[in-house]
Amino acid sequence: MIKRIGRLLTVSVLFGLLSTTPGVAEEFKMGMVLEPPHLDPTAGAAAAIDEVVYANIFEGLTRIGADGQVLPALASDWTVSKDSRVYTFNLKRGVKFHDGTAFSAQDVKFSFERAAADTSENAQKPVFKNIAKAEAVNPYKVRITLKEARGNFLILAGYGDAVMVSEKSAKQNKSSPIGTGPFVFKEWRKGDRVMLEKNKVYHGPRPKLDRITFRFISDPNAARNALLTGDVDGFANFPAPELISGLKTDTRFEVAIGNTEGETILAINNKRTPFNDLKVRQALAYAIDRQEIVDGAMFGIGQVIGSHFSPSAPGYVDLTGRYPYDPAKAKALLKEAGIKEGLTVSLKLPPPVYARRGAAVGIKAEISAVEWAQWLDQVFRNKDYDLTIVSHTEPMDIDIYARPDYYFNYQNPALVNVIDTLNRTWDTKKRNVLLADAQKIITEDAVNVYLFMLPKIGIWRKEFKGLWHNSPVQANDMTAVYPKTDCPVTIILPKDYHARQELENNRVICISEETAQSMDIRALRIGILNIMPEAEAYEYSLLHPLGRSVLQIVPVWIKLRSHTYNSSNAGHLVRLYQYYDEAIRNGSLDGMIITGAPVEKLDYEQVRYWSEIREILNDCRHSVPLTLGICWGGLALAYLMGFEKQNFARKLFGVFETHNLNPRHAVTGALDDVFWLPHSRYSGIADRDLEQGEKDGRVRLLAHAPDTGYSILNRQTADGSSTSGILNTKRTDW
Repeated sequence: MIKRIGRLLTVSVLFGLLSTTPGVAEEFKMGMVLEPPHLDPTAGAAAAIDEVVYANIFEGLTRIGADGQVLPALASDWTVSKDSRVYTFNLKRGVKFHDGTAFSAQDVKFSFERAAADTSENAQKPVFKNIAKAEAVNPYKVRITLKEARGNFLILAGYGDAVMVSEKSAKQNKSSPIGTGPFVFKEWRKGDRVMLEKNKVYHGPRPKLDRITFRFISDPNAARNALLTGDVDGFANFPAPELISGLKTDTRFEVAIGNTEGETILAINNKRTPFNDLKVRQALAYAIDRQEIVDGAMFGIGQVIGSHFSPSAPGYVDLTGRYPYDPAKAKALLKEAGIKEGLTVSLKLPPPVYARRGAAVGIKAEISAVEWAQWLDQVFRNKDYDLTIVSHTEPMDIDIYARPDYYFNYQNPALVNVIDTLNRTWDTKKRNVLLADAQKIITEDAVNVYLFMLPKIGIWRKEFKGLWHNSPVQANDMTAVYPKTDCPVTIILPKDYHARQELENNRVICISEETAQSMDIRALRIGILNIMPEAEAYEYSLLHPLGRSVLQIVPVWIKLRSHTYNSSNAGHLVRLYQYYDEAIRNGSLDGMIITGAPVEKLDYEQVRYWSEIREILNDCRHSVPLTLGICWGGLALAYLMGFEKQNFARKLFGVFETHNLNPRHAVTGALDDVFWLPHSRYSGIADRDLEQGEKDGRVRLLAHAPDTGYSILNRQTADGSSTSGILNTKRTDW
């Protein structure tokens, strides 16, 4: 009995790759400080708009993940030209707007052209004005050609300003938004709340929440009371840091202090005497105790910074040690610059602590408190200032330092060259190197004094998980929020695993091997034979859906001796992967997953590593209880069952309505009677061959779609081992 239960549980783990089992009906009541002026993110700059609709109602071609990474959204994949001017996106199929209108390349063309129009209200209109042409190549492919290279276009395409709208419903989006996202607009009670409901026909993994209510509470004390009384379940951005200490002691709540994209700086007019002297600017940097400012102005909540960059953003370099608080060093630099004590400067918008620190080293600040409109006119437009305090909340805006017309009055050809190269570079790793160079240049030049990041102060009831701790964009992405009663999986991974943060942000609990050993639980060892060329990039697509199980898992990554991998990190393969014979020597496997591979147009015997694959799969039939093949891996398993594949005249691509043929089977029991399954393949197996195989008792057919044929099959042997194939796609996270 124990062995039988273990096998059934392993089935549930492996087929977490497909499962969309509904959880307990739940609502999350989110508190917000500001009510949005309307609900169309493409027609205004108010952050409160995105805080309601981004990723919930509206989606773009890409989206920004919890750790700031660019992820696929309505585009399944893309290519970029070498000069970073032409971006070609393949679109997901089967996507519909909430009013039932089908999403296609024409909607992308319309959305971008609408954003660039002279009448556009889009806050990022210059981004879209840079589009020379938006072409609908076919209904599911769009080509975007830029006038000037923008290496960060994939990032920009993931912001709220770039979400996709339908021409049919665009005019009503301010009051009754129609998007493609996992939640649909239900009601807006002006001055009180906006309510959303789960999109029951969403094209991707359905959210665990049934409803979201955004409550608007601007008064800090009222916000605290709403938490204490249960009127709201949480605030992604609690408005009062001074009240957090009292709430931290309440065991009902989780308090999460993270970073926004808001760099708070002491900005310097670099052309005005004496600040045109590097030594004077460096003296200012040494004169400021940034931690004291955080403690005094932010009640100790906030992270000090050493450059104009968020510590939670990809590409961050820690430069906080470049200018430690050192009044003696500040005085010495001023003396070297020929500055006598008693220098008087103007300082606009500061808390008094900044002025006190300047006075301590011989700089007297004349404080001038101005209204925001005055600041924009005097400082931002006319550059009439010495020093000023401001928070820059635009994400990833370090490129402003390459603009000679910007209010810093800073010019450095070396930085301009770095930013120009950055604009022509879309590869993430190369961009991160350039971003690091830019941070170092502006820090060495002491362009400004970099103080602290505006903190993201999140607080919510402990029974909810999946809320963002940082804010790479100004949004409340609720797609991964779930009630604690919906138990996620625990996966054992190295502490420094590259996708750990993204997995945890998407409801997968990651623990170290040391922690696992201290727990009285025998984790399932799931072998993953990863034969994708870029093995590292594909790992997240497997680990995330495995997180729909309630069991503890050790992923055992397996590589082939006869396969050449294109991973950008060879050390990652050496450290994490092992060969099959090594894997089974280290312990028996409870299950095995074989991934797809871009070789399906070849006959099996023509594939260089086929003999090694065949040997492994044949061994799995006797030594591994459950084996699952995905896409080409599934076809390979079927071939060993005696089924020949046939190549298609054209690629089968899209998301198709699929019928569950056996809802009581262990493999498909967690699936709905009708579910959506993505396909991206050039070959398959004829229905008539599979039907004959079922008559012969060689296979059980478990899922079928008119446009794709049979897509899930299973064979159970006399000794109880089970082999299953999913003949769909190389991606499992759609």
